[in-house]
Parts: sequence; structure tokens; C-alpha cells
Amino acid sequence: MEKKKSKLKIIIYSLLPLLALLIAAELLLRVVYFQRNNKDSFALVALIHKMQNRNAVIETENRFIRLKELRPGLNYKIRPQKEYLQNCENLIDKEYKFRTDSNGFILPQFNDMNSSFSIFFLGGSTTECSFVSEDLRYPYLVGKHLNDTFQNKVNVYNSGVSGNHTYHAIDILLNKIVPMKPKYVVLMECINDWTTLLFEGSYWNNNPTRSLIIDPNSKLPINSDEWAHLRGKKLAWDAEKIVEEFKKAQLTFISICKANNIEPILMTQANRYSQVPDEKIIKDLKSKLEPFGLTYDDVKNINTLMNNQIRENASENNLLLIDLDRLVPRSNTYMYDIVHYNDKGSILAAEIISKELIKKIK
Repeated sequence: MEKKKSKLKIIIYSLLPLLALLIAAELLLRVVYFQRNNKDSFALVALIHKMQNRNAVIETENRFIRLKELRPGLNYKIRPQKEYLQNCENLIDKEYKFRTDSNGFILPQFNDMNSSFSIFFLGGSTTECSFVSEDLRYPYLVGKHLNDTFQNKVNVYNSGVSGNHTYHAIDILLNKIVPMKPKYVVLMECINDWTTLLFEGSYWNNNPTRSLIIDPNSKLPINSDEWAHLRGKKLAWDAEKIVEEFKKAQLTFISICKANNIEPILMTQANRYSQVPDEKIIKDLKSKLEPFGLTYDDVKNINTLMNNQIRENASENNLLLIDLDRLVPRSNTYMYDIVHYNDKGSILAAEIISKELIKKIK
């Protein structure tokens, strides 16, 4: 028995050098291949490091950049809930058709391979216009006006997504729109930026719906109240800092457009923040703002500063500005709440935008 064990040890020990030689040969072959393809003088070190950390690399891929887009191929009808309607004026209680194409852009749209150029609208829910009849959403109507004027030569896409701020628009711009080589992109962001910066203090946050990175391990639940984790806390905020961060976000968007031979167009955001607001607006905002220690004047002033910054960015960068904040009356005739268009408001916005774009394109 002992002799058999001794023989087995001898066989194993005699095979060890051969095994080591095979491993060394395998490494050498991989190094040669690695060097030829990567011209890396430190190929051996890199290869060994890669092999040692193969599993570690996989394990680190547990967070994702949020491409906050609408799901491609949507086709359903949505109806405003009763609780939502209680805070609205002149919003028709009906089912609204909502569809997207294979790339997540809202239908209907003007998309013809023979068209001369494309225009994309980027923004949040005020661009998405989910509670506007689908053939009256202003990006679609703008496309209709432009194609009536320019003999069906313009493709127009609606890339609005509820809750999106400027950095979400930047992600969509880089990952979806730049490859499509548009001539113009029209950006309208305001309220989603300042609410994000006001409540979270930064664009880089852990908010379940507004963060730039998705962490599957986050313990913040996703529900209808995106500020639920902040309820009951008095906010400390700096209006000057909020506007400065917004400025940097817009300048980033502008720079990416220019670097890719796209002409950016900026729009201010229409709203019902007036000196003497109507009772419905005051009542609605009071219930939303008081738990955070905010007043109507606080948010009105921030909103005004943000729209002023959009004007400044357009002027300093020699861009077309479409000033909806000044051109759309602050009335419930056109907006069913503080910022969202109803059908009439969308029709008016489309007329204003179309006139400016027609002058630009001519």
C-alpha cells in the first residue's frame, strides 16, 4: 500500500513541471497575441491582472447610467386620475392615445427618408404632452406647419419624457439623437431642473426617478411621490447656486450640439407664475410647498431666474430663443396647472414655435 502511494507521488511530481510548462506556454501565446493586437509592452502584466480580476470586473457592473426614455413600441391609452383632475382646470377627462416608435420617440411624427433635415424636441412632461390629444401635441403640430411651408421636407420628432431634466436630455442627445444627424434640436427645460436642484441639491443624487445613475441596491422605493423621502424636512437652498448649476448644464448641452454640427435652439417654459396668481394655483401649490418650508414667492422667483438664464445662454451663444414664457398668456385657458398645456395651449405653442422656426429655416 505504501509503495503504491509512493509511486503515485512520483507520478504527480513528475507531471508538475510539464503542467507548469503548459501554463507558461499558454501565457506566452496569449502575451504574443495581446501585444500584436494592442501593441502593449506591458501585455504580460495586463493579461495576468485581467485573468486575476476576471470575476471582479463582472461584479463591479452593478450600476447603470439612466437613459430616461420612453419605452419603444408603446401603444395604449391613458386617463388622468380623479386625484390629478382635482388640481387641474380645463383638462378634459378622457382617454388620451399614447404611442411611441421603435426608438422611443412619440407618435405621430413626420419621418420621411426623402426629407432634407430633422428637428428634435427635447424636454420633460411639457414637451411630452401626454394629456394633450395626440394630433395636437405641439411638436407634431410644428412638424405639420413646417411641412406645409417647406413641401414635406422636414422630419420632426418628439423626445419629451416626463420628469426629465437637462442632463437626462443630454443622455438622450448623445445616445439616440446625435447618430441620427439632425440639423436642429429644440430644448425646453426649466421646472424639472430647479425642482431637482432645490429638493436634492444636485443633479447627481439618489432620487429614485431623477438620478443619473441607477443603483439596483438602492433602498429608496419608486412610487408616485418622487419626493417622499424628503417629506417633513425643511429645505436649505441657494437660488444663485441652483441657477449656476442649471447654466452649466445648458452650456454642456449646447457644446455637445455644436461639436456634432447640430444647431441648438432654446425655449423658455410657459407658466402661470403671475404676480397675482389665481386661487386654484395658490391652493394647489400651498399644499405641495408648505411641508418643505417653501412659499409661492420662493418658487416663482426661482422659476423667473431660470427662464432669465435661458435667455442669457441663448444671447451669449448666438442661438435662436423662442420665449414661450413671454408669449403664452399665464392663463388656465392654455395651461391646466402651473406649467402643463391643454389642447388649446399646445395649439398656441405650436403656432408661436412654428413662426420662429420658419423664419430661422428660410
